[in-house]
Amino acid sequence: MCRIAKEKARSGIAMCRSRRTVATIVLAGALAAGCAMPAAALADDASQGKTQVTVVADPGQTLKFEVPTVIPFAASADGVLVGPSKEVAKITNKSVFGIHVTEVGVEAKGAWNVVADAAKAPGQTKNAIDFQFGPARQVDAASALIPADTSSDMGFNMGYAGSGTESVEIDTAGNVAHVAADLSKETSVATIVWTVAPGAAA
Repeated sequence: MCRIAKEKARSGIAMCRSRRTVATIVLAGALAAGCAMPAAALADDASQGKTQVTVVADPGQTLKFEVPTVIPFAASADGVLVGPSKEVAKITNKSVFGIHVTEVGVEAKGAWNVVADAAKAPGQTKNAIDFQFGPARQVDAASALIPADTSSDMGFNMGYAGSGTESVEIDTAGNVAHVAADLSKETSVATIVWTVAPGAAA
């Protein structure tokens, strides 16, 4: 009976692995596990066996989501940056289960210096820029030069695709100072790297 139970457990696992789904379903063979138990342990209810069914996101699958390809700032004469509307700049989950942003990193580009406060940057700091972004502008670019942990930030939670809560609107603000770069044409100042994971921040 133990051999038959083990074969059933193996066939159940093989069947699940043959399906290419977003999540991996794992069947645990309770009867097979029970074979290692003393006979007296099975005597409580010899007419039934139970198998627990669990599901977990497949770590080998790439999550489906979209981020803004660009956040275009317009610099006013006083250095204040005006970003796009938060309805336009948003992250959208395309997966069948919820996800959240766990980490945000910022990488400065070219001759630009990402600082905490451009207006207070020393005069010798050319092309100084500060900017903030997120559901409530809670991520400061300068602090995210070392990737910032957002895994507990519930503002970055996104529901499953089509749930009505699958998008996070990104509000933005910022300033520039001591600009030596040519702003008559669009120039890249930084890159934001978003890291996501299944589930929700708690």
